[in-house]
Amino acid sequence: MKSAKANKRVRVLYAGGLEISDGFSPAVAQQTLTEYLELQLVAEVSVTIIDNVTGTTTRPGLAVDIGKDIVEHYGDYDGFVIVHPLENVLPVANLLRFMLRNISKPIVFTGNIMNDKFQDIPPELAIGIQNYKQINLRTSLVSAVQLAAVDCVGVMMAYDSRVVRAVRAVEAPIIDGQLFYSFREIEVARIQFGIQMYQVVPKGTGEPIVLSPEYSNRIYTATLEHNHTFPDDINEAYDVVVLKNVTGEPDSQVLQGIVLPIIAHSRLPWLTEQPNLICIPNITFDALVAKLMKIYAEPQPDISILERTLHTNMVNELG
Repeated sequence: MKSAKANKRVRVLYAGGLEISDGFSPAVAQQTLTEYLELQLVAEVSVTIIDNVTGTTTRPGLAVDIGKDIVEHYGDYDGFVIVHPLENVLPVANLLRFMLRNISKPIVFTGNIMNDKFQDIPPELAIGIQNYKQINLRTSLVSAVQLAAVDCVGVMMAYDSRVVRAVRAVEAPIIDGQLFYSFREIEVARIQFGIQMYQVVPKGTGEPIVLSPEYSNRIYTATLEHNHTFPDDINEAYDVVVLKNVTGEPDSQVLQGIVLPIIAHSRLPWLTEQPNLICIPNITFDALVAKLMKIYAEPQPDISILERTLHTNMVNELG
């Protein structure tokens, strides 16, 4: 799809989130997204179908598939847009960021801002909600293409007016009126009557982009509650335990018997006598898990080395 004003090329990768009344098919999805972009005059756009994840589906391998496509076509496009459902987009976007090195172009995640909680609606409202979803996705997609055509660098989230880096994106409270806020840094940009850049645009390294697709799925995550119990085979089935949003020192009795490294995602640093526990307060939870998935792609022989690695910036994820 060419535009008379286009001097940029953007590749749109569809991974899910498009609702089609007659049922999903790659050909129909590609045609629908192409039609959504017909009136934009910012870039020459091509659309390809990667997957069709729905709802709460999480597939870390999707980050690998997206990364492979980006690397394969990196020299042919000025930017990339990934259409992904709102649910579970942060794990995929964060893992993709840790897999890619030497990024020098924009990689933008976007999609419909209405998630699956709107599925159970009265029939009389269904058509109106469906129309709103289509309008919303069309608007988000056009804005993301605009962002992918400007000179910014990195993996970003653009689901509403705030544009934030994936490794700093945190789900915003419902009362905030936005979907994500930026953890310990200003947002990259705002989408308001065009793209308003708020951050100084980083420069690429000039080195070829590289995909490192290896990752570990042996990461156990838990939110500590009074009645939480860990699997009996946790020391054999997993490489590391991550405790989410810890507000105080965990009860040693709860963690008794776990010999794996235990990473406490806590914004309040504290000391503990448990030798296998590390506190990481200055990172988002999704970035922490993605970082551990990359770290444990290779065996980690020593907890002191693991702790040093966790406290070292890999993709500017620490704040």
